[in-house]
Amino acid sequence: MKALIQSFTLVISLIFIASCGGKKGEDGPKTSTADSIATEQKVNIPDFNKYFEGSINNKYQITMSLTKTNNILSGNYAYASTGTPIKVSGTIDDKGTITLNEYTDAGMLIGTFHGRYQETGIVGDWSKANSSSSMPFYLTEKEKAISDASASVVETEFSNDDGSGTKKICLFNSFKTISTGYNNERNGKMYWTYELYQNKNGNYVKVQNNVLFNLEQKQLLKLINDRIKRDFNVYSTEPDTRDCFIGFGKVPTYKMNDLGIDFTEDEIQFHIEFGLPEACDAVGGTVVTFKISDIIKYLN
Repeated sequence: MKALIQSFTLVISLIFIASCGGKKGEDGPKTSTADSIATEQKVNIPDFNKYFEGSINNKYQITMSLTKTNNILSGNYAYASTGTPIKVSGTIDDKGTITLNEYTDAGMLIGTFHGRYQETGIVGDWSKANSSSSMPFYLTEKEKAISDASASVVETEFSNDDGSGTKKICLFNSFKTISTGYNNERNGKMYWTYELYQNKNGNYVKVQNNVLFNLEQKQLLKLINDRIKRDFNVYSTEPDTRDCFIGFGKVPTYKMNDLGIDFTEDEIQFHIEFGLPEACDAVGGTVVTFKISDIIKYLN
């Protein structure tokens, strides 16, 4: 009997040891395959043109307009306290990691956003250039209200070898217009040239007018031409000005790239010259003006 009990005890001991041995290596932290894949998983982020609101250090309220083209980011942001746009550009990788640098108008680096793009926005840290300290920031994607559609405008006087006059620089989303008016000493009128630029990879590149507008721009162009023809018909039939239009013929239908474009803070202006003699400068052209909010659906 004693031998039987000893044998039974030995069997139980062996079973217990085998059971413990079967769990060897299962102790300690476990890493799930799903977690590992999620860590390395690429994120498919389509190109976008988005508007964000948020803050830096939960103290400085900011807004940002940002465009993604492939892995390139460009746009501008502004502090709510000033509203002055600051251009930004950078990159986003296939995991949503963002590096976004901010620059002065002269191209000097003044700060950097490091963060991660998420479904609801962007979170990360912001730091000044050449600084080892940083502050957290967050940006939440928002639908930009139509009433918020506006441009920033700066006007300066100039005098150089080409003459004297006024230069107006307007920033709207990723675009910049430069309108230069030269004084004409003979008749006191100012003659204007218009240029349109788009921010690409942090640099403003000259583009044609149609780039400012989306595929619906034909509808907008019809509205512009209708107003030009209305003004032309008035000028060409008024007794005081109709002589200027003798032999002119019909007013042409203008293309978007035929027009001069600039902005005020809440308006966009389309300029056209009819090409009349200098004596007819008073009716030599016209300006078609819209509220930005009224044509926001046509703008890129």
